[in-house]
Amino acid sequence: MNWKVTPKYAASVFIAQFILGFFEGLLFEPSISVAFSFNALSLVVCGAIFFHLGSHQLYKPFIHAWVSLFFAVAAGRALALILYPWFGSPNAIDVIIEYILLVCALVTGTSYGIIWQQKKLDEKA
Repeated sequence: MNWKVTPKYAASVFIAQFILGFFEGLLFEPSISVAFSFNALSLVVCGAIFFHLGSHQLYKPFIHAWVSLFFAVAAGRALALILYPWFGSPNAIDVIIEYILLVCALVTGTSYGIIWQQKKLDEKA
């Protein structure tokens, strides 16, 4: 396990999610179309982060991706608990959808990153 890499990707996912959530809450009125748009954007951005992880991590990229996701979610939950007195609790359905999208981003991004990595290794051989 490469403990130098994992926190960097966890921080990347956390910061991306934080920025997207901040702009969603700050600039737009809550609606289904806004939520769908930002969830789709989150899927693409986090998928790209996991793609980068999968394409650069030679040893057990899925383990690194899952540990990174765990740290990012733990940091997000800790921040939510800290901000709870001011903003209240998020809707449970929104949290579940967010977690499902993060898992989808992890699986697809890391898988395509591994495929990309193998293709580059085959070209060198």
